[in-house]
Amino acid sequence: MRRIFPFAVSVILALVFSTEVNAQRDAPVWSCYLSPISILDKHPLISTQFVLHKDGGPHEHFEHQCYILLYLKTDEDEILKSIVDEAFVDKKKQAEHSFLVSLEEKGMVVRLATKVARRMLREKGKEQQCTSGFCYPFEFDFSISDLFKKLNSVKNFDANDVKVSGKSTWFNQKFGLIAFVPVNDSIYSTDVADELQQTHDFANIMDSNTSILYFRPLPYEFSFKRHEEKVILYIN
Repeated sequence: MRRIFPFAVSVILALVFSTEVNAQRDAPVWSCYLSPISILDKHPLISTQFVLHKDGGPHEHFEHQCYILLYLKTDEDEILKSIVDEAFVDKKKQAEHSFLVSLEEKGMVVRLATKVARRMLREKGKEQQCTSGFCYPFEFDFSISDLFKKLNSVKNFDANDVKVSGKSTWFNQKFGLIAFVPVNDSIYSTDVADELQQTHDFANIMDSNTSILYFRPLPYEFSFKRHEEKVILYIN
């Protein structure tokens, strides 16, 4: 009959327990969304403000980075279908085949800006904007005239698709803004703290392969009107 020494048993149990603890150390990312989302017309600027809510995931990530991308509404379906392809957004392949650069080279999106937000702290006795999980507040301001110039860089934008009445020209094509938040250990999180870029991160639910934490259009569509030399932005 084989004898199992207590020391050997304790080592085996310790190894098993350690493996289980490491596997279960981080809660799944069970939700990731923006709320509230607002657009403010501060002519000649437009401002978009939102809070990224992330429930679960590695607790070390006290910062996240967000990109705002400009695109035509007619290209929206194709853009969103492309990021469903797991190989296309695999973070291990992005250095050689960046999905974002690919969309830019196809003329489907234009990068407008990127910023880093720090996790909001909850304060006792005060009304909380963040009531659960981790929250990261973002705010971006854009020049309306600069948006019009950038829209001309989108491949399928047709500057001749217009309606003219007197001194006013309405551009018929609608465009939108996409918020893209990468996981922190992907090549896109260039501005977060160095230690976060080296710390394991994952997306919903426990997807460790994707480079995308959040990638969705903001719930607004925009169009332009030019009256003489003045560019006017319409928001719906």
